[in-house]
Amino acid sequence: MGKRMIRLGSGKISNFRFTAKRYLHAGIVVLLTLLATGLTASAQSLKEKMSIENRLKELGIELPASAPAGAAYTPVVIHELVAYVSGQLPRDGDHVHVVGQVGRDVSLEEGKRGARLAFIRALAALRGVLGTLDGIDRMLKLTVFVHSATDFNQQRAVADGASELIFELFGKERGAHARTSVGVAQLPRSAAVEVEIIVALK
Repeated sequence: MGKRMIRLGSGKISNFRFTAKRYLHAGIVVLLTLLATGLTASAQSLKEKMSIENRLKELGIELPASAPAGAAYTPVVIHELVAYVSGQLPRDGDHVHVVGQVGRDVSLEEGKRGARLAFIRALAALRGVLGTLDGIDRMLKLTVFVHSATDFNQQRAVADGASELIFELFGKERGAHARTSVGVAQLPRSAAVEVEIIVALK
């Protein structure tokens, strides 16, 4: 009888150990998941706070030395910590990199590249006034004009060329922006795309 009692007791201890190990394993999995989630959130937070100037260097983007007005207007107007940047073409100096109608002379991918380059020039205009892009608090509005063929209706996809770069530079929260994309019959210098932006300043 005594031996039988010992066997039963040993079985209970063995079951207890198995259950304890199972719960310990589950707890470790939960802990590691929470830790990974926290690290991801911290990395995202760090990205949001990162210097825009440093992000440009990380992405290998070099802004034009300057973005002077091409006619009788001011490239950037600042009022009550909001900067309004005049429409910018995908150009450097007098050279326009992407010209023609998107959907006829210019492919969708080239149109996106034009929007990206035009946004980069808009940043150059801002830096020319602010001295550093780290004075930007967040993006507010992006407007993209697309020199479109008569049957082209993918202006929103062209605008993504600028929007995607905005999120790369500013992160999800600071980069969140309102947007308008419009198809037009012609643009200055026969450019394929023109971009204007509005940003909030610190």
